[in-house]
Amino acid sequence: MLLLEQNYRIPALLALAVLLAGSLIVLPKSYHFQARLKQLYSGGKVDHDARFDLWQPALRIWRDNPWVGVGPGHFDYRFGMYRPETVQARPDRAHNDFLNALADWGLAGTGLVFLALGLTTVGVVKTWPHVKKTPRDIGGKASSTKFAFVIGASLALVAILIHSLVDFNMHIPANALIAVTLLAFLASHLRFASSDYWVGLGVFRKIIVSVLLLAGMAALGWQSSRRAVENAWLARATRADLFSAEQVSLFEKAFAIEPNNFATAQAIGEAYRMQAAAGPPDSGELAGKALDWFGKALKLNPWDAGIAWRYGWCLDWLDRHAESGPYFAKAEQLDGNNYYVLANVGIHYLSVDNPVAARKYFERSLKLNAAIDNDVARNYLAIVNDRLTEAARRLGEGSKKSTIQ
Repeated sequence: MLLLEQNYRIPALLALAVLLAGSLIVLPKSYHFQARLKQLYSGGKVDHDARFDLWQPALRIWRDNPWVGVGPGHFDYRFGMYRPETVQARPDRAHNDFLNALADWGLAGTGLVFLALGLTTVGVVKTWPHVKKTPRDIGGKASSTKFAFVIGASLALVAILIHSLVDFNMHIPANALIAVTLLAFLASHLRFASSDYWVGLGVFRKIIVSVLLLAGMAALGWQSSRRAVENAWLARATRADLFSAEQVSLFEKAFAIEPNNFATAQAIGEAYRMQAAAGPPDSGELAGKALDWFGKALKLNPWDAGIAWRYGWCLDWLDRHAESGPYFAKAEQLDGNNYYVLANVGIHYLSVDNPVAARKYFERSLKLNAAIDNDVARNYLAIVNDRLTEAARRLGEGSKKSTIQ
């Protein structure tokens, strides 16, 4: 018996060795592998696509909200307060599912995730001896494939979790569904470890479970139907002329379906703001409408710096400068290392006739992003410098006249 078991293990080890050796020989010659390696390591240093720069802010968000986090899917909206100067793009995710979970869900939510993984691991350990292949008797039937499935599913799940250290797999529905399916299949194999896991529900329990499932399906169906209608109006709005009256009308229909979507309210406000900025006779009325919609968006999402400074912009356009300052200060507080936010704070100071303060913000904006897409700060800085030069010239001429007199 021992000899048969050794005869089984030796081919398995040989197969594993061949697989590893083949990977070491074939993988480095792969075009896609070489292209990715060159992308990752270029210019004598590792190019990590700024993902490592997102990890420290994620930890800081969690430390400030350790127990329950900032809320599911909120990392992107809270990131601005912790943004490093090296990251000017919108991060969307932390590019590390575990840190993202800490930021969004805190220790409570992340603990539940690790509890599920831990229980699955314990279940696999218990299941292992009962599904492991045993030597086939002479003339006997082939052994079960349960062992192959358990080891394959376990390794697949481990691979997904390892990749989740540097990416956001659990926020990609297809990957998340695969991970949950693997967890379910692994958990189902516990029934082979003990007969205790074979439980009959009975008629009454089956009715209760069926009612709960139907209620869940009905709730999800209702939500899905509303979301489908909203998405249909949003899709039509994106195809309409940008900032047009037609686009506003379509966005308003989407907002009527889902009045808690701050992004739709912000889009309507932005359309009215851009219409007002074009300078039509009714620009004041348009700015007032934009102000109302930005106010709704700000109530729904008080963490968005873009909404805050746009609200302040509308107040400046309506010559309500005494009221606009706090909103630009709020925008700077929410995302003070964002080049675009700083450029618009500079525009505010220019509108209240404070070119010295405006220049400081335009210069800092250009320091954070001197690329061609920062023409706002570049062009306004030129205007500010011209004004300050002209003011200095006039001041100098005035001093000369005073001296002559």
